[in-house]
Amino acid sequence: MSYRKLGIVLSIAALAVSSGMVWAQVGEDPKLESRRHALADGEAKEPFKVFDNLYFIGIEYVSSWILTTSDGLIMFDALFEHEEYGDYLLDNMRKLGFDPADLRYIIITQGHLDHYGQARMLQDLTGAVVGSGLGDWGLIMERMGDAGPRRDWVIEHGDTLTLGDTTISFEITPGH
Repeated sequence: MSYRKLGIVLSIAALAVSSGMVWAQVGEDPKLESRRHALADGEAKEPFKVFDNLYFIGIEYVSSWILTTSDGLIMFDALFEHEEYGDYLLDNMRKLGFDPADLRYIIITQGHLDHYGQARMLQDLTGAVVGSGLGDWGLIMERMGDAGPRRDWVIEHGDTLTLGDTTISFEITPGH
C-alpha cells in the first residue's frame, strides 16, 4: 500500500472515531440536546480540503467527508435527519466545486443518527450506494425503519471499495 493510500485510510478512520467521540459528549449534556434538532447558529463550518483528495463538509461537532476519485465521489457520514442538514451537505459540496450527481457511495461509519441522517435523501437524489457494517445497519433500522437509507451494502471486515483510481479497505471495529 502506498503512503498516500495508507494516509487516507488512517485519516478517515481517525476522523470517524473522533467525530463519534464528540457525539457521546453531546448526547450526555441535556442542554445541548436541542442542537441535534436544527442547524444552530455557529454550528456551520466552511468546507475545506484536508489534503490530497479528502474534504471536510461537516458541522462544528459532527464530521462528514468527501473523498474524490477519478470516477466520482465517496461520502463518509451524512449528518442528522433534519432537512436543513441535507441542504447544508449539498451546499458544502457545491462550494467545493463538486456536483452532488457525482456521488457514487455513502459510507456510514457507525449507527448513530448523526452519521446517517441524510443518507436516504442523498441516496434518493443521486442513486448513491449506501454501505455500513451489519451491526450498524441494525441500529439504523431500529431508529428509522423504512425511513432510513436502503441497505445496499453490508460492509464486512476486509472488504474493499475501488472507484476509479482510489481503493479503500475496510476494517470493522466494534463499539463507538
